[in-house]
Amino acid sequence: MLAVDVTSFLPDPDSRSDQALRACLDQSWTISRAALDRNGNELMAIADGRIAGVWTITTTHRDTESNTVTFELGEAPQWDWAIGRTAPRSRSLGRASWLRSVPQIYVTDLWDQQPAVSEAKQGWTLDVAADGRSAIVRGPSPHLQIVSLADGTATLALPESPRQES
Repeated sequence: MLAVDVTSFLPDPDSRSDQALRACLDQSWTISRAALDRNGNELMAIADGRIAGVWTITTTHRDTESNTVTFELGEAPQWDWAIGRTAPRSRSLGRASWLRSVPQIYVTDLWDQQPAVSEAKQGWTLDVAADGRSAIVRGPSPHLQIVSLADGTATLALPESPRQES
């Protein structure tokens, strides 16, 4: 798996739509043929240390003059549950490369964290652990508010407008 930290490429920190993320990834990347052969089956976008999206690399195009690669990306729904989780460690593929490899041991560890039940609706995701003793809720924005906690129920909401930091 390859990873790109897109945090600095996003025009708006709250813009994590599929379209915005793909726009960040739609450029030429420096990677050797060997590194691409070893790691080039999936591409993970990371924003602020969290997984923002994962896609299957369907095709690569190498520019022989610049020795850079562009990717055509396909859906990877098997990874939807991972969006919002802490990004795995990655290794640099070059001194100034934004493109990094994710060692297989970290990909396997992340895959093993897959919830037993995952449900997604309108940008919200609920993941329930295999033992049923815990759950993770992710919203469509990094800004969530806990509205209430009572009788075993947590109510979460999006704020009217994102916090402005001074």
